[in-house]
Amino acid sequence: MTDAILINAPIVLYAGSPDRQQNYISDGDELSFYPINLLYIASYLIQKGYSVKVLDPTAQNLNLCDIEFICCKENPKIIGITAMTPSINSAVILGSTLKQRVGVPIVLGGIHQTNDPTFIKRFPYFDYGVVGDGERVFYEIMQGKHPKGVIHAPRIEDLDTLPFPARHLVDITQY
Repeated sequence: MTDAILINAPIVLYAGSPDRQQNYISDGDELSFYPINLLYIASYLIQKGYSVKVLDPTAQNLNLCDIEFICCKENPKIIGITAMTPSINSAVILGSTLKQRVGVPIVLGGIHQTNDPTFIKRFPYFDYGVVGDGERVFYEIMQGKHPKGVIHAPRIEDLDTLPFPARHLVDITQY
């Protein structure tokens, strides 16, 4: 069992295909850098004693069925999804599917949620929407310190107060 699963919503999320290799041709920059935002949250949670798994579907060649299987198998206490605007459709599909199949609280964060704080009000699969820096707030959500809804996270002014990103949770050679 993993306490938290953090997912980097891909620009294109495939449901599944007989020709899996065709699914993973990315002509954007999804593979130019690992999801450092999730790795910072992961390191903060690990420092607090939680176990964390990071899923980056494009880099790991995961489709929706794979993600659903991993989440059901790991039986997390919470799922976090980060999304940029180009990947928000995938985040909605992930949120809807995982809410139905896994049934744990789902947190949406990332630049799209930050720029559109009312977004989660239109999509009830998300229990929390984090606006701003999510490291400490995600931990507080896991502690039960926030009611469901939009949370405006205070800016972390001194990044040196955070542990280094948990790079060991991804295969750096995939980027």
